[in-house]
Amino acid sequence: MALFKWSSSTSHSLCRQILKGTKLEYDPCDYQVEGVCQSLDGVDLLAITPTGSGKTGYYAMYILVVLAVVKNPLLCPTSKCECRENIGCDLFPF
Repeated sequence: MALFKWSSSTSHSLCRQILKGTKLEYDPCDYQVEGVCQSLDGVDLLAITPTGSGKTGYYAMYILVVLAVVKNPLLCPTSKCECRENIGCDLFPF
């Protein structure tokens, strides 16, 4: 079985579906879903955007998707989506 990759259109749809099942009160922007999926694939992400553009929302979405997959691993059984010991996130307004 091939390793699940979050950076695909199918996976982006799954990410959106997971987020719709949460208490997130808005539809995420495409760049937020792309960032979440890239991060879930282990890619380091640097986003420099103005205040109010969704950096904190991205962080919340990442956590919501990880929690959903940890709770129900059948969402993507071959994913390496797991809580790593050393996860860091710095949010700096532009």
